[in-house]
Amino acid sequence: MESSTEGVLDDEARELHFPSCDPCLLNCPSCEITASKFDTPVAYSWAYRVICGNCHDNWLVCKLCEGQRQRSHLKVTKTINRHHDWCLAKEKKLKKRKVGMENNANDESGGKSQTEKRIKESIDIPADGSLADDSALMEDIIDGDSVQNSEKSPDAINKTAYTENLRKITLMTEHGIILPVNYKTEDVKEPDWELLLEKNPRMLYFANEYKKKGLGAQNLIFSAIYQEENMPNVLVFDDNDVKLHLKMAQLVNTCTRTQRAHLADIVRLVDDSTTRKLKAQAMEKLNGPSSTNVLIPPLPVSDEDLRREFQSNRYSLLNNLPCPRVSYNSLHDISFANFEDCVEDFLAHGIPFSGLEKSKINKELDKLLAIDPDANAVLSFGKNLGDGFGEVDDSWTEAYECSDKLDSILCQKLYYRVEKEENGGAPCLHLGVDLWFDGFDPNNQSKKNRGSVYIRTVTFAPSKSFRNNLQNTYPLAIGPDKCDRSIIDKHVQEGLKKVSSKNADGRRRTFYCAAIGAEVEVNGLLISKLADQPERRKTLGLAAGNSTYHARFGVIVDLNHVSNYVRPCSVCREKIYKGDRKFDQVRCENCTQWNMDGNHPLLRFQIPENYPPECLSDIEKASELLSPRKISLSRLRISMREAGKRLVDGTWKEPVARSFLRVEGINEEWINKIVKFTRYVKAVNDIDPDLEELTEEEERLAEEQVLAGDGYPMPESWRDNISFIQNIDVPMHLLFLGMVESAVELIIMWCKCKRLYTKLRKKSQGAMKGLEVLGLSWLKILDMRNGKMGGWISENYMAFSRIAPWWYTILEFITADSPYEEPNKTRTSWTKAELQDWLRARELDSSGVVIVLRQRVEGYFNQSGGPPPVPTASGIGIDAIYRLIRSLLRVISLAMTETVTKKHLEELTFCIKHFLTDFEMVDEGVRPKRKKPKWVTTYNIAGLLNILDGMWLMGPLRNFWEGSFQGEGFLRFVKPEINGGLRTLWSVALMNRLCKKKALSCILRETTITEDNEDIDDIDWSLVEDGERMRHLMMDIDLEENDREERAEEINETVDVGEFHNHDYDKFVILWEKHECFSVVVLEDDTLRLVIDNGMNWLDIFVKPGTTSQKKNGMTYDNFDYRPEGTAPAEHNRIRYGCAMLPLLGSKKRRTNEKAYTIIRSDWRVWNGEGFDYISL
Repeated sequence: MESSTEGVLDDEARELHFPSCDPCLLNCPSCEITASKFDTPVAYSWAYRVICGNCHDNWLVCKLCEGQRQRSHLKVTKTINRHHDWCLAKEKKLKKRKVGMENNANDESGGKSQTEKRIKESIDIPADGSLADDSALMEDIIDGDSVQNSEKSPDAINKTAYTENLRKITLMTEHGIILPVNYKTEDVKEPDWELLLEKNPRMLYFANEYKKKGLGAQNLIFSAIYQEENMPNVLVFDDNDVKLHLKMAQLVNTCTRTQRAHLADIVRLVDDSTTRKLKAQAMEKLNGPSSTNVLIPPLPVSDEDLRREFQSNRYSLLNNLPCPRVSYNSLHDISFANFEDCVEDFLAHGIPFSGLEKSKINKELDKLLAIDPDANAVLSFGKNLGDGFGEVDDSWTEAYECSDKLDSILCQKLYYRVEKEENGGAPCLHLGVDLWFDGFDPNNQSKKNRGSVYIRTVTFAPSKSFRNNLQNTYPLAIGPDKCDRSIIDKHVQEGLKKVSSKNADGRRRTFYCAAIGAEVEVNGLLISKLADQPERRKTLGLAAGNSTYHARFGVIVDLNHVSNYVRPCSVCREKIYKGDRKFDQVRCENCTQWNMDGNHPLLRFQIPENYPPECLSDIEKASELLSPRKISLSRLRISMREAGKRLVDGTWKEPVARSFLRVEGINEEWINKIVKFTRYVKAVNDIDPDLEELTEEEERLAEEQVLAGDGYPMPESWRDNISFIQNIDVPMHLLFLGMVESAVELIIMWCKCKRLYTKLRKKSQGAMKGLEVLGLSWLKILDMRNGKMGGWISENYMAFSRIAPWWYTILEFITADSPYEEPNKTRTSWTKAELQDWLRARELDSSGVVIVLRQRVEGYFNQSGGPPPVPTASGIGIDAIYRLIRSLLRVISLAMTETVTKKHLEELTFCIKHFLTDFEMVDEGVRPKRKKPKWVTTYNIAGLLNILDGMWLMGPLRNFWEGSFQGEGFLRFVKPEINGGLRTLWSVALMNRLCKKKALSCILRETTITEDNEDIDDIDWSLVEDGERMRHLMMDIDLEENDREERAEEINETVDVGEFHNHDYDKFVILWEKHECFSVVVLEDDTLRLVIDNGMNWLDIFVKPGTTSQKKNGMTYDNFDYRPEGTAPAEHNRIRYGCAMLPLLGSKKRRTNEKAYTIIRSDWRVWNGEGFDYISL
């Protein structure tokens, strides 16, 4: 952005240039440091551009707003333009309209139209009728001729056009749009709105919004009320009327028939009350109101009015919303949103985005990819560590770092690939695309997958700079959970192809981009496909996690056969526990050191029956064992074609083909499809006259495949132009619903073997309420019920992973139950309690009445082999449990990092293997003999090492969090729209409602009066640790206040914690004496503040001098104290992290005068006595 003046932002400059500016607007929104420079940008003469001296970020501060209407940093182009219109343009428009109406007040009136009559009815006429005969003014309002534009000199026009085009070129550069060589300001072309409207009438809203400076919503409302297409130029609705009608449309879009009638009745009563009040006021006034051109629309007062304005005809508001078209596949009951329309809508709304561009931080990687964009040397993290994959030049890896998707190796490969293919032409936006898909149960359905729904969404331009929110995400396909995924994959592939493919002239389709104000070509690039493991396996046609050869996602190996060799031997285990980070750089002859996809001889497994010998390598033939391999989409395609070809020519029989495809990891559904397809081909060609006849359905499907000309049947996802790694393991399921949940279950099993579980359940009851009542957004902990975590979701497990090392120190103070002894009397006289104790001692079901329990116990005594024995106590001590918990927290803290480097991934590799070793040691001590290891049967544990390649190729794992509107979080937007059962055409109705709901949300955001249009409710803050979240949510302590107040009484009978959070310092002192949990924040200078009084006051906390720290399970406990004088909160942007202050647990420690606390930070770092760091192993 060019500038005309520049200066240092010191105290003198603040007083001279920013006298009425809110001080927080001069602090950088990224690093939260006060800006150092300012200048005046050429494109926006009404503002100063403020520049941060630390991160060089820049934003605008308005110098014309009296008292600073500006409430946030002006960075987004859409917000900047709107601020300009509101502050400067609106006053000029109103003056021109007033002058025009005065000049035309004496014009002769013509014929009266129906629109004139409706407008007359809606204008407030004084009681004395002073405007009743002013027909000339009414004619001017109707005809729209009262505004005369003043003529400008040619030089002024050229200068204005040059400035506007220069601004657009600057915006193109900032948004990562690649400009042709020698692209000039005169090459920027204004959109041809007439041509755009001729091609697509749905662009009428955007034409009015951007051509007429923000009148898109006004024209929508005018057409809906007066049933005409265009609104007269001189008319304008009041802003509150625009917002009112859009909100009513938003409500009507989701109303049932009864709700719509109720709404009409309410509006009628409100209108009647308002009319009576206005008439009473008018009678009291001596002078009638002055003439005005502000149009007051009539409110709908009946069900018929609502249907006419919002739903029933072609002028209705909901029928004219700019939203993607919806198509329907009746054969599969799937509804689709048009992919091109989604791209068009996304860009036309001016939603923030960033295209693929050259990385500014990884210079060495740029040099490598500039030579060869398809360099496979960068694809795998393992290859760059030289673990037997061949010689690779990895000098660039030492300096590589990535925190944003756009800086990742994958996005840089895509950028250099498309840059190499481009040969000039129009500006092109290379738009990144994320796909998410899953099945879910509606809110009115039980969790039994009956009536389940399948949905696929698309998220555009996902990056750290623009966190995933509702604006970036669109529903793409909706259908029953049993629908054919290949149909949806094909729809997505065709949509991407239409958007990105070039015509005969080498040009792509252009889209209007509101953020720039010009048309640009778009090239859609698929970045990732997000889903949980079961859904990914089904979509890719791969075998499930309980299969023989594909237990670990993406790797072919028989873990049941080689599990004893995969886990480290005693020598390697000792190296791990000594902290030897290089223990796996030298091959061990006794174990594979947790490697499952290398060429180690111990990983080879038995050749299955009927496996074709011609498919064996020389090494496999010599050893008579199969070698493990990684799955790739190209190998899957080749394997399917090879099996189909050999089945047709008779080289292979069906058992041979099935055995071959199973080893390749393909599931039974697609194996059956290829077998049935080849049967059909052989029957048609009379190759096998003795072939059994196919059913009508099998014949129809095979005939469709032949007619489609796609060759042999295979999942459409195999045809995606992406690597297999881009089907990434998402952290929600891999880490929290997989790793954390499995570790908790394993600890519970250990407690049962040690006879600690009964007392642990009692200790757990109500123990989490002190944390739950704080309401921290990053610590959504729930109380345990009887020691169990029933109803917990990923956010709850994520919160528990942060506090697990603190919580499980309670195990030290639980004594084991006495060994079980059977009652010394006949079984027929056992009481209900004695029957239950006998069953619980053997970990059997103890529910039911006495008769049921007695029959159950007798059944075990009468079974072959006698009753099951009482489990013996595990030989695993509490130190192994603590080591497991610490390695769990360290893996998560490293996996959820904000920046990926080579050294970071090397440390993560060691910590994952450390955790797997701890997990297997505990499991081996508690699992029954002859039972498979838990890490083999739990595919999320077996696949933990997959995140290394994913993070290396695609950046931090946190950028693929599904809790936001990018993934699972989008279901919060969908589920309320599913009413009743899944009836005929339910998917079409649901898709239409979702598209209209999203369109209304975007339009409401664009037509709001304030400049800060970001709705914080549309953003998932669970992974945001910086001051940005705190500025919106202020300590998180005020969230869901009513729910916390209801639970507060359960924590303490004498102290009302809810009232404490509503201002009461004295009650805080009581809680401090009772050693409760508290909310703490870390400021930018690393000082700690304890939050009280609902965030209105902070207390300085410090470690008492002369006290000694205590170490428990990797956590450091210090004796903290506070200064009684409360301090007013500093500027919100000084906050860096949220924290929780946790007391030392124990039998009587919480009643002592010494306040021993530890502190855990929102990024999984823990207090070490001096600051925060990763927990020690």
